[in-house]
Amino acid sequence: MSQLKFSDLIETAVTVSPAEAVALTLSVADAIAERSLTDLPKDDELILSSTGRVSLESVSKSDEADTQRGSVMAQLAALTRRLLQLDKAESGDRRKRVPAPLLGTLARALTQTVSPAPSPEEFRQALERFGIPDPTTLAAVFWRAARLRAPHRRLRHDLLLPHRASRRTR
Repeated sequence: MSQLKFSDLIETAVTVSPAEAVALTLSVADAIAERSLTDLPKDDELILSSTGRVSLESVSKSDEADTQRGSVMAQLAALTRRLLQLDKAESGDRRKRVPAPLLGTLARALTQTVSPAPSPEEFRQALERFGIPDPTTLAAVFWRAARLRAPHRRLRHDLLLPHRASRRTR
């Protein structure tokens, strides 16, 4: 089974739709809830498999730097923003494709608005309006990213053209 780190997914600049970013985020939320973690692992510890399963590479104890990153909900909102690449300078066009209510949900979770932050349950319900953690959807993201990361193969023309030695003249 092949695996891809979220950090590689984000660095590859594969285009992830809002529904796919939400599906990835909700899968991470499920994985950290399953382990009763209080902090989101780093992007290079979040793993997406070729079958569309999200897992955690390792679980380390949180340190003071982790606790200063904010609530798990805020960390998940920040992960969604990274997956959508909303904070990159060249992402202006991407922002137009993200539904405004999703942007508002992320802003509220990151406490970037005057509105109060949603509860964890409200945050999950709001995200589920835009996507669900479906393994088929996540596997499609994996394979799209894998194609972008694969080294380009050189085309061998001698394999495309009939070889002279194989030609028989009668």
